[in-house]
Amino acid sequence: AFAEDQRQILRAHSPLPVTTNTTGMQTCGVDYYKAFEKLDVVSVDEYPSLRHTDLKSTAASFAFTRGIKGGRDFWVVETSSGGGQGSWAREGVPQPYPGTLRQMAVHAMVSGAALFTYFQYKTFRYGAEQLEASVMDIDGVERRRNREFRQAAKDIRALTPLLEETVQRHEAAVCFDYDCHWAIRIKPFSKEFGYQETVQDWHRALNGAGIPADIIPMDGAIFRYKLLILPAAIILPEAFKEQLKAFVRA
Repeated sequence: AFAEDQRQILRAHSPLPVTTNTTGMQTCGVDYYKAFEKLDVVSVDEYPSLRHTDLKSTAASFAFTRGIKGGRDFWVVETSSGGGQGSWAREGVPQPYPGTLRQMAVHAMVSGAALFTYFQYKTFRYGAEQLEASVMDIDGVERRRNREFRQAAKDIRALTPLLEETVQRHEAAVCFDYDCHWAIRIKPFSKEFGYQETVQDWHRALNGAGIPADIIPMDGAIFRYKLLILPAAIILPEAFKEQLKAFVRA
C-alpha cells in the first residue's frame, strides 16, 4: 500500500517508469510479487562475490527478479564497485579480481537487465558510507575499477543489437513462494535448512546440468514449462493445486 501511494504521487507528475529497490531473495520481508503488481519495472540490489568467476548464485537472483513480473526485463539499480574498505570492511569484503566488475555487468545484461548501475560512482564526502568503494576514488584519478566500468559499457554497446532481438524462453522453472518461506522460517525443519537457499540450490543444479531455468511464483505461468520443481512446498493454495493437476495431466 505504501509503494502504491508513492507510485500515484510520482505518476501525477511524471510519465517515466516507477520502481523501487528489492534485495532479491536475500531478505524476504516483503512479498515482491504483490509489491510490484502496479509498478512499471522490477529493480534489484545485487552484490555477488567479487573473488571468483562462478556467478551461478547471481544467476538465481536474476532469474527470480526476472520472474517477478512474468519474465520482463529488470533493472540492477545498485551493485558493488569494489571492496576492501568502508562501512562493510568489517565483513572482510576484498578487492575484486581483475575483470570481475566487467564480467558482472555483462552477465547482468545477458540475464535480462535493461539497466545496470554500480554503487557508488564517486566516493561520498560525508555520511556512513563515505569510505565505501567507488568507481572513482575521492582523488578523481582513473584506476582499474573505472577502466573496467568503461570497458563493460563498450561490451554492452557491442552486444546491444543481439540483446534487443533476443527473448529468453526456458523449459524449466523452480517455484519460489513467500508463504512457504515464511512458514518454514516460523517453524524450521532444522537449523541447517533454508528455504531460499534450497531454491537457489535447485536452480544451480539445473544450470550445472546445462538446463537454464526461471524462478517463478505459484501461478498459471507454470504451463509455459516442461519441467517444474517445487522445493519444500508445504503450503499450496487451492487454485494452484488444480493448476498442478492440470499441468501433470498435460
